[in-house]
Amino acid sequence: MSNSKIILITGVSGGLGRNLAEVAAKLGHTVVGTLRKESQFEDFKNLVPGHTFPVKMDVTMEEERNKALEWILDQYGHLDVLINNAGFGLIGAAEEFSEEEARQQFETNFWGAALLTMAVLPHMREQGGGNIIQISAIGGFTPVPGMSFYGASKIAIEGLSDSLAAEVEPFNIKIMTVLPGPMRTNWAGASLKTPEKELEAYSETVGKFKGFLNSIDGKQPWSPYKTAEAIMEAAFSENAPFRFFVGDYALEHADEQMAKISKDLENFRELAQSTKIEEATV
Repeated sequence: MSNSKIILITGVSGGLGRNLAEVAAKLGHTVVGTLRKESQFEDFKNLVPGHTFPVKMDVTMEEERNKALEWILDQYGHLDVLINNAGFGLIGAAEEFSEEEARQQFETNFWGAALLTMAVLPHMREQGGGNIIQISAIGGFTPVPGMSFYGASKIAIEGLSDSLAAEVEPFNIKIMTVLPGPMRTNWAGASLKTPEKELEAYSETVGKFKGFLNSIDGKQPWSPYKTAEAIMEAAFSENAPFRFFVGDYALEHADEQMAKISKDLENFRELAQSTKIEEATV
């Protein structure tokens, strides 16, 4: 990247968000990171002194989103990059979740990112461009037992970004969705939430996947720092991908899922084509 940018990253208290902030700041960019607790501010300021600046924001709170964005624009006059990273993991069978638990997953992982995206778009259009990076997950693109509502919240932000990318292309606003696999963060450990209700019926499916996550916690061979480096390089490359699958785990599962989709397309192509009204001219 040839020039310094103003970058807003949500959810920088740890994990991938903090690593993204560190990588971007070390590249010379000014990084504003969102934190929900002011007690975390000093630590983030010291991450890369002179380049990392905290701002209070719970992405589910409209007033906090607006105040943070207003502060950035007052302070710097523009915002070049938004990285929607804030979110949390939730594992459990779909049947186990209460409506409140499922809705909270969407409030943070989808609506928080979607509404912040909508808030920055007018400013990016006015300034003639920008970059929006949406952090999704391979668990949204590929089916995993226990990731039903988590995966749905992630695939929802992908669906939004698909159409949005076409809408904002004329304004020189670029969107990249990132689908990382598991990394050595607290995502599979202390940060992972489960529903209050647990059904024995799902012990052989969801239960086994929970066991897998527990077994790899703290031992994942994928680095969040290297993942952050790859994301920043891909986002600002000449031919930036629209979807960026990161890590061999993500690539392998993406290949498997696309093979399944291709198989279904071919096996039922003739039947699918039989629905056309022959005399239609459109």
